[in-house]
Amino acid sequence: MSLGDAILIEPDQFAGEPDDLETTFVVREVRVGESAQNLEAYLSQDVDLLRMDGVRFPDNKQRKFTRLDPIYSSGSSSGNPCRGSLG
Repeated sequence: MSLGDAILIEPDQFAGEPDDLETTFVVREVRVGESAQNLEAYLSQDVDLLRMDGVRFPDNKQRKFTRLDPIYSSGSSSGNPCRGSLG
């Protein structure tokens, strides 16, 4: 077969077609303590990286934070891991 040869392929002849999903899924137990520790470690690293690198804006200007306080552990973060001021 070359690139110029046309082959008729029926829809049911595709290789790698996904199998039908099973009707049930495996449920696994997740411990909240471990997840909370992982989340806190992730947010801590996120704040540290923001503190080191600052923010890069669309015009390719970079600014560093003069103050950056983590607020994720206070419970009032509303989705933001920290609060700060740009210099």
